[in-house]
Order: sequence, then structure tokens, then C-alpha cells
Amino acid sequence: MPGRCTISTIHGGCKDYFCENCDRKFGLKHQLLRHQKTVHEGLKDFACDKCDKKFGIKHQLLRHQKTIHEGRKDFACDKCEKKFGYKWIMIQHKRTVHEGRKDYACDKCGKKFGRKLTLITHQKIAHEGRKDYACDNCEKRFGRKLLLLLHQKIVHEGQKDYACDKCEQKFTQKSNMLIHQRTVHEGRKDYTCDNCEKKFGHKSGLLLHTRTVHEGRKDYLCDKCKQKFRHKSSLLYHQKTAHEGRKDYSCDKCEQKFGLKSSLLKHQKTVHEGRKDYSCDKCEQKFGHKSSLLYHQKTVHEGRQDFACHKCEKKFGHQSHLIEHKKTVHEARKDYACDKCEKKFGKKSNLLDHQKMMHDGRKDYACSQCEKKFGRKGNLFVHQKIVHDDRKNFACNKCEKKFGKKYNLIRHQGTAHEGHQEERAERYQENVETLKKMREKVNWLSAEDRRRFVGSLSFAISYWKGLIPNIRDIFKPEEIECLLSDAVNYKNGDGYNDRGNLLIHFVTRSGYKNEPDFDKNGEPLVRRTTAVHQAAKLRSTDWIFAVSELFKVYSSCEANYTDESGLTHFHVACMSGVNYIVEKFLELGQDPNCIVRETGDSPLHLALDSDVNVKEVIELLLKNGADPNLANEEGSTPLHISCKKKPSFDYRLTEFFSRSTNKSISWCGSTRRTSWDYFAKRFVSRTQMRRACGGLSIVERLEKSGYELDRDAALTIMKIFAEYGLFKKSMDPNNFWYEDEKFASESEKLMIRRDLSLYDFIRLRPEEAAKLVTYSDIFNLSRYIAFRELPEGPREACAVHLCEITSKRFFRRWALHPFMELTGHQLPILCCEIIMKKLMNEDLWRICLTAADQNCHDQLPNLRDVFRPEEIDWLIAEEVPRKVENDGYNARSYKFPLIEFVIRTGYKDKPDDVDENDKPSSLCTTPAHLAARRGFISVADKLLKIYNRFDVNYSDASSGLTHFHVACAAGRYDIVKQFLELGQSVNGVEERERGDSPLYLALNHYYREERWSNCCWRAGPIRIWQT
Repeated sequence: MPGRCTISTIHGGCKDYFCENCDRKFGLKHQLLRHQKTVHEGLKDFACDKCDKKFGIKHQLLRHQKTIHEGRKDFACDKCEKKFGYKWIMIQHKRTVHEGRKDYACDKCGKKFGRKLTLITHQKIAHEGRKDYACDNCEKRFGRKLLLLLHQKIVHEGQKDYACDKCEQKFTQKSNMLIHQRTVHEGRKDYTCDNCEKKFGHKSGLLLHTRTVHEGRKDYLCDKCKQKFRHKSSLLYHQKTAHEGRKDYSCDKCEQKFGLKSSLLKHQKTVHEGRKDYSCDKCEQKFGHKSSLLYHQKTVHEGRQDFACHKCEKKFGHQSHLIEHKKTVHEARKDYACDKCEKKFGKKSNLLDHQKMMHDGRKDYACSQCEKKFGRKGNLFVHQKIVHDDRKNFACNKCEKKFGKKYNLIRHQGTAHEGHQEERAERYQENVETLKKMREKVNWLSAEDRRRFVGSLSFAISYWKGLIPNIRDIFKPEEIECLLSDAVNYKNGDGYNDRGNLLIHFVTRSGYKNEPDFDKNGEPLVRRTTAVHQAAKLRSTDWIFAVSELFKVYSSCEANYTDESGLTHFHVACMSGVNYIVEKFLELGQDPNCIVRETGDSPLHLALDSDVNVKEVIELLLKNGADPNLANEEGSTPLHISCKKKPSFDYRLTEFFSRSTNKSISWCGSTRRTSWDYFAKRFVSRTQMRRACGGLSIVERLEKSGYELDRDAALTIMKIFAEYGLFKKSMDPNNFWYEDEKFASESEKLMIRRDLSLYDFIRLRPEEAAKLVTYSDIFNLSRYIAFRELPEGPREACAVHLCEITSKRFFRRWALHPFMELTGHQLPILCCEIIMKKLMNEDLWRICLTAADQNCHDQLPNLRDVFRPEEIDWLIAEEVPRKVENDGYNARSYKFPLIEFVIRTGYKDKPDDVDENDKPSSLCTTPAHLAARRGFISVADKLLKIYNRFDVNYSDASSGLTHFHVACAAGRYDIVKQFLELGQSVNGVEERERGDSPLYLALNHYYREERWSNCCWRAGPIRIWQT
């Protein structure tokens, strides 16, 4: 018989024991005590000996061990054979799954649940807004503990424990893996839409589809532009890319940027890996995206065009195409303007294609069979289909002639089949006779008469129909030349040359080609001013079109016509970017360094000074031996010309250097004007951050290309900072501009990198901050709309602060040696670095300025213009005495004015005898060896500024002493580091004469310098061996 307590609690519903902490009721006292001990006191006395998990009740421990560690599931559902470890879970499963019971309804929103606990959790999260579980790593909060644990495992630990046994794809949750197997490998889509019969593999997908497509709900509103979105993810993506200007995922192969990581992965998979995993089962065409396959099947094979324009009844297969059609055709909107030529486009993709092909000169799609390149992928496909596959899908229904392009078919039908051949012949003859009569009335000696004739002729041509005549049957060659010259100089009332260009185009369509005259020796007569010269000098608005058309007439490159100033057709082709003409001239042996007699400009000068895309021309010229150091009459080299161009032509500077890596570039022209003076002007119109970081970013790229900056160039760049106020001033420590409330909140959202916000970055120590970002990162930050919308005062202070910390390494690098010179090399290098860490960029600039002695510094000659290299070596060697009277390390009292003078002129040793890899023989005795052997270590140290090639370790034949030994003996940490980075071995390089190793020489220097031991014992080359 059951006890009285059991009857009263279970059957009578009596619960007489109340918990004082949470008001929960219990029927038995021991239940109350157990509840208080486990829930409120947190006592868990029973620990699992296998996983260390603890429990408050012993039977919970036993149940855990049985189900988790032994894997027992003793309770099976008699309807679906699913097994459970607990009986109550099985009962709950039957009630909710098979009986469909949801007995617990929310009194606020009416939503029903099968379990009471689920209802309580729903009310707490949805209606009370409670999220009691916070992540320790990112402070994100969750309403359920399970979601917190799942978040930590997925995001912070990166665990993916469930792998598909069919495709090895991994998942963080078992349920996701099962859904993947069911939908992808089994092809099951169990959830069907009642409205359109579309099927889904997951119920959430069906609900989302119903809400967004059929109910038309857009529940997510952007608080900045009021645009609405169907999905929260779409809203977040829109805010990040449109308002914050962020595209955090960049392709490492083509530098294209994306707002979503999935978009980057799709781009890499389809574009660079060439993968097309989705094939059509009807025509075997393959696609990189599943959506493209579905769209193809719907529009091509099913013929569906579900979106019709209500104005012109044109139909489209995709809604976005319909919207685009309305905007561009019926509203005539062209919202996308090119910032370089102001041409406008209705589609953003057309703008990007235009910029890529016209201004960047990119043709990214190359044919694998003939290496022809195209700017658009569609053009490549058409080329392959027509040329290599010989597919001509458009056949004429009248003559069975076939064409590869539809518009060629339409043009053929319009010209060949419209009207009778006799009528067309009669009309052609009438047009020719009309032109002949017009020609007879012209006084060819009158410029005004010819001008009127060009206008009348252009008007007649504009209404021309039918075949184009052979104009040699109408005009004499000299008259055609005269017409072309007059057409180039013709101006409409509005200043444009539409009529002149129409006449030029008509002549080229007629197939007219210029034929040069020859002298008695069979050589072409090239002294002649043509329409090409006139178009190039006139530089009208559309001169590029005129020149490109005229080169179809003057396509023979046997005669390089030259006008009275020395300008040739080859020069014009270079400055106008007509690549095929430049290539033809060079193949025929044209000198790439021929200059314009009047200005002294070389083809490279003209190409770099042009306002059109000339990347391929620059490449052709440099490949064929164009000299990048030629100076024109003004003393400017091609580098000067490139530096003077506006910032939108920055690609020329980088292109110029990337193609000139086998040449030594002179930074000064014949007038000794440094290119960096021009370089400074490139950034006048930019903001502070863009001036500083944009400039230093280009400098960094130049140095990576193998070009050495000298101290004068670095000082010029520092002057730019001074002139445009890019130096940070000492600030009141209480004036924390970054604590501005609005600035702080907005800067937290602005990401410099994916894992680093602006707010976090400006709080880092300057040394640490400078290591985390590049000049390009800060330059890109300055272009974000979100950055420009920050509060003006804090934003300007932030800009100067960012300029200061990111450019610090440049200033320290160039101020180190001037600082050591000003201190007379009395301080070790590490002490100098410690002092310089405390200085600001403006202080470092003044150090460089003082060392350079700008006010009285005379122009120094180029020693190579006076002496041969072997003579300079002999003079330097004679400067070093035969022996040292005192300790060689204290030989600073000796004066070596000649060596100091050679260093100040910037002379660098450049050996003539080099191998095919541009490396000289390492067996060579230099004055640095002589100075070190005679005890003048400090002099040898100075000589390493002249003999500064560290990819070759020059060795003295008699003693085995090398430049590496000299650097170690002089304590030159920076030079030793360069040797080691270039592959110099530390061991097995002992000096033969005395057997001294590099480490011995470094230690010997270390103990001789008493100040080093007083400042910091980890100094000089010793640091290298310690690491």
C-alpha cells in the first residue's frame, strides 16, 4: 500500500514545503532540502570518474554514466524505433512528435510548445529580453546555455566534430550534418510551398521563403538610408559595405575585394581555380554557381521569362534585369560616372569594365589557343566559339550564309537583301557622281574654301547609304592628304570636331592606305608633316580617336614620317597608346630612344606624359631597350614626368619601375632636380592621411622593386610632411580627443582590419600599433565614408596621430645615421635607437636637416664624371696610412677628408666584371680590407658605405679577411643583419691570417667599447647570435 505522503503529494496534489529563495513548492521535505543544496548552495558531491563532471544527486551520476559513457539507450519508441537514454524523454517524444500535442501556450504571443521548460525559456528570451549567458571571449550574450557552449566551440575553439562520410565536409553540429546528407546526397526536399510548389530541404527555408516571397515582408530597416531588406544578414551586409565602406576579404591573386567571405571563396573557386561544379543535364553546359544553373535551366530550356515590363512588354528571366531595364531604358538614368573621363553608364558593371579596360589597360581574359586577350569574359567566349570552334549559329534565311554574331546577320540582311542589286548599283553611282561634282567646285589653294568643303562633305557622308566608294576614283592622293589635314583642324561651332572625325572615319572605311614616296636609292622619303602630326600637336578633345583612325591610313611603318620639329609617327603612336603601331615600328628596327629634336623628349617621356592608357607601350619600350635615364631639354627624365602626373595616374609610376628592374634609375636629371620634388606635388590635393600614407606606400613599392633612396630623397619626403602639417605636436595629456563620446562609439564600428577596429588601434602603444598595419591599410581607411563622417575635431587629431605612428619607422630609419654623425659616433647604435624612440617625427626631421647642413651645402659633383672607378679606389687606398700609431679602435682622432668627401658625393662602388646573375666575383681586395688590416676599424666602417654590396662578401686574397669580418669588428649590427639575411654563413668563415671568427671579432669590439657595457649589454652583432 502506498504511504500517506505519496497519496497526499501525488494524488492529492499537496505541496507543503516552500523554498524561501525561489518560491518553488515540494511535496516532501527531503526534496526541498535537496533542491536548496544543489540549486542555491551549488553543492555537487558526486563526480564522474571518467569526465570529471559533477552532479548534486547520485542517481543523476549513475544515469549520466549509463547513457554517456556506456552508450545505453534502453527506452525505444514503438512507433519510429528511435531510442532514448531516459524514459521521460521517450514519453515526451511520443506526446509531441507522434500525438502532435503542444499543451503549453504563451499567454503573450499565443505560440505553443510541447514542453513547459521550452515555454519558460521562450518567455524569458523573447518577451523579457533576458540573455543570462555571456561569452568570456567576446562578451556576446545568449538566452540558453547550450547556445553559449555551441558558440564557444564553433567560434573560439573552431571545432567541427561531425564529418560527412561521403564528401568529408565538416560541421559543428550533428543536426547540420544530417540535414546536409539528407538534402545534398539523398536529394530530399521534404518541405513544399503551398503557393508555388517550390521545395526545401529544411523547414526554416520554407518559412523564410513564405514570409519574404509570398507575403512580401521586409522586416529589416536600415536606420541610415531607410532601405528595407528581407533578411537580417542582407541588412548587416548592406550597412557594412554601403555605409562603412568595408570590403574585408581581398583576393590574394587579383586584389579584388569582397564584403563576404563566401563571395571571396566563390570568386577564387570559379575564377582562379576554374571550377564549374554544376552541370546542366540537358545541354551539358557547366556553371560555377548553382543559382546560375537554375537560371539557365529556367530561361533557356523551360523558356520562362516571368518578369514583363509594363511599358514595352519586354520580358526578362530575372527580376533584377527588369529593374535595370526600366532604370536605364525608360528612365534614361546613368547613375555611374567615371571619375577619370566623366563618361556615364547605366550599369555599375559597365563602369567597372570601362575603367578596367580603358584606364587600367587590363585584359584579364586570355584565349588558351591563340593567346589573344580580352577585357570581358563574354568577348572571350564569343571569340572561342566563332574562331576556334567555328560555330556560326545565325544563318541568313535568304542566302544560307552563316554568321557568328547576330548583329552581323542583321547588317548583312540590310545591305545584301534589302532592295534590288540594280537599284543599289544605281544609288552607288549617283553618290560617286555627286562627290565628283562637289570636288570640281573646290579651290584647293584656298584654306577657307577647303574648310567649307569639309563641312559639306561631312554632311553628305552622314546620310550615306550603301557601299563606301574607293575614294582614289574621286580624289587625287595629294587631295586626300589635304582633306585629312583639314579634317583634323576642323572645328564645329561648339568647339568639337564631330564633322572632321566623321570624314576621317569615312576615309578609313573606304580602305584608303597611304603609299610613301621613294628616292632614287629606293629609300622612303620621311621628311613630311602629315595629319597624324597635326592631330597629335593640336590635342583636341577627341584627338585620340582621330590618331587611332589615321594610323589605319598610315599603317605602313616602313616610312617613319618626321615633321619640322623632329616629331615622328613613332613618337605619336607612343603618346597615343596605339600599341600595334609601336610594336610594328620596333619589329622593323626603330630606335626606342629616338628623341624629338625640338624638345629632347624620348618616346618614354611622351608615353608617360600622356593622358591615355599606355601601359603596354611602356612595357614594349622598356623591353626593347628604352633608356629610363634620358633627360630632355628641360633636364627632366621619364621619372620626373611620371612624378608630375596627377594621382589618378599612379599606376604609371609603379608600372615604370616594375618594368625597369634590370636598369639603374637616376633620380636626378641634367639640372640635378630630384624626382622627389615632383613626387611631393602628387599629394597636394589629398587629405593628411592620404598624403602621408599614400606617398609612403608608393615609396615602399619602389624600394621593393629594387630602387635605393638616398638621404636627399628621404629628406625631401620629410619636407612634404612639414609643409602640409603632417607632424603631430606635443599635446596636453588631459586632452584625450579619442574619449569624445560620439567619436568613440563610431570608431568602434570602423574596422581597419577584420580583427582590429580604429578605436582599439589608437589605444595601442605606438611601437605595437605600427607593426599591425601597413601604409595601404591607413590609406584605405582615409577613403571610407564612415571615417569622413566622424566628428571633425577628433577626426583631424586622429588623422595626425595615425600619420605619426605609421610613418615613424620611415623617419627613424633615415634619422639614425644622421644622429650618429651629429654625436661623432660616440654612442653605440642601440643607445641611439633608445633615444630616438622618445623623439617625435618632427624632431627626427630636424636631426636630418641639421646633419645635411641644408643652408650651406654646396652641390657636389658626380665623381664618375671626373675619375674612373679604379682611380677612385686607388685614391681611397692612398688615404689610409700604412700603420696605426695607437689602438685602431681609438683612431677617430685621424682625419680622412678625401674619404668623407667621396661619401658625401654619394659615390657607390659598381663593379664592371659581373656574371650572368649581375653578381661580381667575391675574390676582390677593397680599401675596406686595407683599412681593417692596418687597424683603422672606424675607417673601414665608413668605407662600407661606399662598398655597400652585401649580397657578395668581398674577400681579401692574402688574408681571407671579408667585409663580413669588417662589419663584425666594427659592431655594425645593421650590416651584419643584412649579410645574414642574404645567406651569409656564421660558422666556418674564420680569417686565415689570425684565425679570428666573426663572433670573436664582435666580442672584441663589444669589450673595447666601454659605453656599451654602461648602456645595454645586448648590443651590436651579439644580438644576432643570441637569437
